[in-house]
Amino acid sequence: MNTTEYAELLNRVACLDPLERMRFIADVSSLDEKEDSQPFKKNGKGILELEGLGREIWQDIDAQDYVNQERNSWNG
Repeated sequence: MNTTEYAELLNRVACLDPLERMRFIADVSSLDEKEDSQPFKKNGKGILELEGLGREIWQDIDAQDYVNQERNSWNG
């Protein structure tokens, strides 16, 4: 769905009376319940599978030192 189609759909929903709008919201919400419970799952892969990826890159780096260096770089 492109941006124009999305905006059109949103405008149509906004024109519904409050009771119809609540019913529509409930129906749309129930669509998510039918999907797999793992968020962002696509092609059998879920975002949670990325946990720990690249951990070795940060192994010897102090998180606070890294943040401080990044903040200092913003100032020139």
